[in-house]
Parts: sequence; C-alpha cells; structure tokens
Amino acid sequence: MANQGYFPSNEADRTAWLAHFRTKLPVHCVNLGFSLDDIAGTLADIDFYIWLLQSWNPSIQKNAMEASAFKALIGTVSVDTHFIPEFTVITERGMVGERVKLMFTKYSHDGVIVESRRGDGDWEFLGVVVTKPWYDERDLLVANVPEIREYRLRWWDKSIANGEYTAVQRVNIGP
Repeated sequence: MANQGYFPSNEADRTAWLAHFRTKLPVHCVNLGFSLDDIAGTLADIDFYIWLLQSWNPSIQKNAMEASAFKALIGTVSVDTHFIPEFTVITERGMVGERVKLMFTKYSHDGVIVESRRGDGDWEFLGVVVTKPWYDERDLLVANVPEIREYRLRWWDKSIANGEYTAVQRVNIGP
C-alpha cells in the first residue's frame, strides 16, 4: 500500500478514510458494476478492518509496549536466584591451634550473617561478614577437648537479615 497515494499511511487517517469509503460504496456500486454479494462482502471486510484499527490493534500495541518495557526491565535488572548462601567450612591450623575457615559466595548480596552453636548449646550470632575467607578462632568450650561446631548463614542486605537459613554444616575442631 505504500505506492497507493489515495490510501492513508497512518492508522488514524485510515479509519476515517474507510468509514467515508463505506458510506460511498453502496451509493456507487451499481455504476461500478458490483453485485450485491460483492458489496455485502466488501462492507463486512471494511467493518472488520475498522474494528481492527480501532479496537484490536491498540490493545496489541499496548501489550507490545508493555512486553517491550518488561523485556527492557529484565534485561537490565539482575534477578538473584540464589535464595540461600552457599558456603563451606573446613578446619585448618591457625597461629594458636585449629580454627574454622568459612568460605561463601555473596553473589549480588551485601554479605552474610554467620551463626554457630557448639555442642548442644544455643545458636550464637557471630557477625556480619562481607569478605572471605572468614575465620572462627574462638577458644574451645573446654580447653584441650575437641568439640563439634555447627554453622548456618543468612543473607545480609542494607543492614537487614533476609532469606532462609542455610542447611547446617558441622565441623569437628580440636586443640
């Protein structure tokens, strides 16, 4: 239709042109040699095309704009799929004895909260950790007696703990 100078190029003008054409076609159909069936079919096609331009196409365009905006949003915003921190604990020889080395991956989070318990004790808040590795160099509960330490982590973002706790990891630590 680009080469047809009589048919408008923008959609608003097409609707007006088609509405005008629809009113004039039945008046001139006899002179043009169209049958009544041809005219009825053409008028139905024009009505459908006007409906497409006025009702259906704006909805599609709106949905397309919303879809484009959503695509732009998800293309620029990182979506963190790491619901809990991933971490490992190992023991290693420190300056004064064994210590626990904790390694974790922050992904896009500010840091992690580390909690621990020894033996059958309560969970203790050990701190907010933003760099790795992190070391637990606390003294043994009973000097020279090995103990089991358990660790769990949560995300720390904008000064707020969030997300679920990780599964508990245990390590046996001695003198």
